Amino acid sequence: MPDPTSDRLRSDLHRTWDDVAAGRLSRAAAADWAADPGRAVDCSSGPEPLHQAWLLLHDLRRAPLDEAAVISGGHHGRDELAARWREQWCAELARYDADPLTWNRAYWSTYLRRTAEAGHHPAPARLAARLVEHGLILDQDAAAVLGRAWPHGP
Repeated sequence: MPDPTSDRLRSDLHRTWDDVAAGRLSRAAAADWAADPGRAVDCSSGPEPLHQAWLLLHDLRRAPLDEAAVISGGHHGRDELAARWREQWCAELARYDADPLTWNRAYWSTYLRRTAEAGHHPAPARLAARLVEHGLILDQDAAAVLGRAWPHGP
């Protein structure tokens, strides 16, 4: 059964990205829209690709503007960077929609590997167990990433 919050959020994100890319909405206004506390809760609890789109809207505020945008105060015709980020997000969302399980396994396995390699988590096996528990990766994914550090072993 479709999740009404995710469906509404998906629609809102598409509309906001379309407006920024077309120049109908400034980067600052889009970042302000994304900063709404209720929206932040929805985005952080929704599917990961929606969370990523929301984070990218925040990043647009800090992204460099081209010369034409600086002259016009940051709001002009088409925003090429926003359009490119929007297209990348739409492609990622299409991959997710085609097979959420495979997308999650690849995304979260990469996340686990990078986090473990960088030493950003004090207990990578515990992080892996949570990812398995939430159905984001499979036991064999954790074993492939962590090797002997995964108590369920390879």
